[in-house]
Amino acid sequence: MIFLIKVFFLLATPSLLALDAGFIKERYGLKDCSVQKKIIILNKRNKDKLIQETRIKGLSNLVRRFEVTCNKEVSSLYALSDVIRTHAQRVLVSIKKNKVYLLDVVKFSEPTRYHPSKVYLDTFKNRDDFKDVDALSGATLTRASLIRLSKTALALEKHEKN
Repeated sequence: MIFLIKVFFLLATPSLLALDAGFIKERYGLKDCSVQKKIIILNKRNKDKLIQETRIKGLSNLVRRFEVTCNKEVSSLYALSDVIRTHAQRVLVSIKKNKVYLLDVVKFSEPTRYHPSKVYLDTFKNRDDFKDVDALSGATLTRASLIRLSKTALALEKHEKN
């Protein structure tokens, strides 16, 4: 019974339920764009390969991907989670032309002093390599998680294109 309550609580978290095309359009001002939700189902081999490549923690077999079309340009937006210390960080990672176009933290359960600023998140923009992303003072684990999540989105996009 306790397990079912915990599962319900996790599923009822607003940041999880709200991730639909309407949420995406409203959050990013995409009212004139097409947003299509797709679910990627990872088999064990592909999931294990992604985990090995990116070292992401808690990757689900089901990944939410939104295909966004604006002015005839197409990008992908992935809803991903990773564990920092003991809590989850949920982000949206947009991929455009095989590079991170946007990194947005939707839910951050760690103490606020470890939360990355928008300015810091913008350092991930237009990248496909994260070796020279500066450390986030006092939040090394947050930085490592953001890199894992960005690499995972890029790997998923590559997987989807092939």
